[in-house]
Amino acid sequence: MILLLLLSSLMRFEIYIPITRCDLFYHILLRVVISSMDRVKMLNSFYHDHLFLE
Repeated sequence: MILLLLLSSLMRFEIYIPITRCDLFYHILLRVVISSMDRVKMLNSFYHDHLFLE
C-alpha cells in the first residue's frame, strides 16, 4: 500500500519534472532513509515509555 503511494507520487513527480534515473534513485533513497529514521524514532520512544512504565 505504502509502496503504491510512493510509486504514484514518484510517477506524478516524474510527469511534472523530467528527472534522470540517478535523481529518481536518490529521491527514493532519501524517502527510504527518512521513513526508516521516523520508524526508529517511534520504536525508541515506544521502548523508552514502556521501560519507564515498568
